[in-house]
Amino acid sequence: MSDSLEYFVGGALQELDLGESMGEQPGLVIGHYKLVRCLGQGGFGAVWLAEQSQPVRREVALKIIKLGMDTREVTARFELERQALAVMDHPGIAKVFDAGATPSGRPYFVMELVRGEPVTRHCDARTLSLSERLELFIEVCHAVQHAHQKGVIHRDLKPSNILVAEMGNEVVPKVIDFGIAKATAGGRLIEQTLVTRADRLMGTPAYMSPEQSEGGLGVDIDTRTDIYSLGVVLYELVTGQVPWERKDAKSRDVKRPSTVLRSLHREELKKIATARQTEAARLIGQVRSDLDWIVVKALEQDRERRYDSADALAADLLAFLEHRPVTARPPTAWYLMRRFARRNRVATVATAVVVLALLAGVTASTLMYLRAQQELERSRQVTQFLKDTLGHARASKSLGRDSTMMLEILDQTAKRVGQDLKNQPRVEAELRAVISQAYLDLGYYDQAHEQSAAALELERSFGMSDRPSLAEALHFGALHLHEFGKPKEAEQQMREALEMKQRLYGERDHRTLSTQVELGWILMRWGRAREAEPEARMAFEQWRKYPDDPLLHLSPNLMAAILHHLKRHEESLEVVKEHLAALRKLYGNEHPTVANCLGNLGMQYCRMERFDEAAAPFEEAMRQEAKFFKAERRPNLWYLLRGMQRVEGGRKNWEAQMRYAREAFDEVKKFHPAGHQHYQWTAEDLGKVLLEHAERAVVDDPQLCLVYVDELLRAEDFAGVVKGASGWVDCVRAEAMAVVHADRREEAQEIFARGIAALRAKSKSKPADVDKRRLIKAEAMNLAKVLTVPKT
Repeated sequence: MSDSLEYFVGGALQELDLGESMGEQPGLVIGHYKLVRCLGQGGFGAVWLAEQSQPVRREVALKIIKLGMDTREVTARFELERQALAVMDHPGIAKVFDAGATPSGRPYFVMELVRGEPVTRHCDARTLSLSERLELFIEVCHAVQHAHQKGVIHRDLKPSNILVAEMGNEVVPKVIDFGIAKATAGGRLIEQTLVTRADRLMGTPAYMSPEQSEGGLGVDIDTRTDIYSLGVVLYELVTGQVPWERKDAKSRDVKRPSTVLRSLHREELKKIATARQTEAARLIGQVRSDLDWIVVKALEQDRERRYDSADALAADLLAFLEHRPVTARPPTAWYLMRRFARRNRVATVATAVVVLALLAGVTASTLMYLRAQQELERSRQVTQFLKDTLGHARASKSLGRDSTMMLEILDQTAKRVGQDLKNQPRVEAELRAVISQAYLDLGYYDQAHEQSAAALELERSFGMSDRPSLAEALHFGALHLHEFGKPKEAEQQMREALEMKQRLYGERDHRTLSTQVELGWILMRWGRAREAEPEARMAFEQWRKYPDDPLLHLSPNLMAAILHHLKRHEESLEVVKEHLAALRKLYGNEHPTVANCLGNLGMQYCRMERFDEAAAPFEEAMRQEAKFFKAERRPNLWYLLRGMQRVEGGRKNWEAQMRYAREAFDEVKKFHPAGHQHYQWTAEDLGKVLLEHAERAVVDDPQLCLVYVDELLRAEDFAGVVKGASGWVDCVRAEAMAVVHADRREEAQEIFARGIAALRAKSKSKPADVDKRRLIKAEAMNLAKVLTVPKT
């Protein structure tokens, strides 16, 4: 094969050295076509840019046999290419418009002019991401499939024969140059199908299938040779290089793309990753596993193990992009052994003799090993049984069942797991993670955090190498940090989890996107909504495709929240409505997740100050919560009560507003300690309501005003509200005190002076509108001499 390749390359170079087609020059008119310039030349033909004059005026590509090359073989091959193009009608294949012969009898044909560049160059020049490259490649596969269905095998698929043309806003890959095409057995092309000469390989060595590169008469070539060539192009799009150089062509053992990427020098890998809009580690994570095996399957030396069609290859790539299972799988051990044996017959025989000699000596050890494996399998089964049992806590919550017994099981399991599994730390870590999730779903947040923290500590002790269990432990540990007001630490740890998942699964895997969504919540809640929007949008679009995937269930909530923070309220409302409709389709009109979404709908109406519309979703959600949960353990009731507090405040039903604010705060205290963000939110809400009620009562009921102010100042939970209101609390308190306690007017005047001084100081540092209004009101009080202090 090496000699044949040498001859092929030498012959091809000689043909190229023949240079220009001396018979044609720019300006020559052939039929209705005026030659403009030569676009390129091959072994026997030249392609010209030409101007067509009639029946339409347009630019075309005209291919003509070179002068002196019009032998019977070349003419027949030229006719085969023309017929191959003529029978095909696909947007991804250049069209034939016309055909004819020059006065001297040399045939030509006219085809669509493709203004494009090779697919690899196009992708690199525009730094297309891996997914964008695969989407483009899928279109190429469909074009090749069309050719195969028409009975045409290309036999020379390579980047320079796959041009990418930009047509307006569309990018279209076009397969060109069917110059060495072959008809399939059932093809409809000319009967004198040509064979490859024994001394000349037709095609490009780096992209040839093993069966095609063998050459010679009688070699059976079918459509799977094109699958192989597509595999090489795919390999190049993924890694930036072909699977092997010419010197490696004999063995052609394919290294997985991720293995090749890992072997590259750091700077080279960084360059390749940058050209694909990602980082080195993320690129390897995207390629590893499924995409590795797709590429390897396309490049199998044994064509029986390749994809049987270009459509099958495209279908697997689409499944990869959509995070569905793919048909490509790693080769079995038996298959690898057979391949090794075929390559190394002598070594295999010798090894077999040694193995037979050793068998007698290792029988006892093998039996011991098998017993150990049986014990290990029993341990795994017990672990899986416990995981499944504990996992029912989530199902109990979802279905509204009484979870009292499940809670007892959780408590007992949590108590014993640290005692009984000290010698099996990996099993302990796995079970603690499951227990943590079960506690979380039942609303026992302190216990959930305790188990999550223990699981993370164990996982870290095993080392920081990439693995799913560590990624999940980092994820849930970051959630806890966020809930307790530690945004920097939470962001850092969530990014650590995200990067690990990107390396493990790739960027668009749903397990990765679930962590991306949680990172988005962290960024959004700490004022970085715009930064979080692109990734949130990606996860949301995936949810639209797979609304029943629990890994994506938070993405619509995040998308709606981000849009709200960006003041795009109508868009936010539409997202919530879309989410609610999807949940009702999945679960029916009554379900805990439907109740949660109704609460989100009510809250969005409140943000838009559409309070009357907000009331109904909140009330329906509370009705469903009461149905699904025991009265003392309704983990989301605080959120719904908080929403109703806003509704009644918007309606100016002050007593109802106060009642709901107090109920929400009492409810959240059942589940969360003082440092938790839910606790802080409801405490802040109640503090603000108390202050607003004090403001309204200062004139009509100053005694009640002082009651509200005293409650504000007495409770540590409201310290943030008092601090945030600057001196306004002092102003309100002083005004009421002056009326109620005539003997303390001098003290009231001092408090008022302190309060107004604080407001003035804050006004110099660009206060919010509410602070400006408070300062104006305080100044008005002062000017009106609301405080009347008798002179002594």
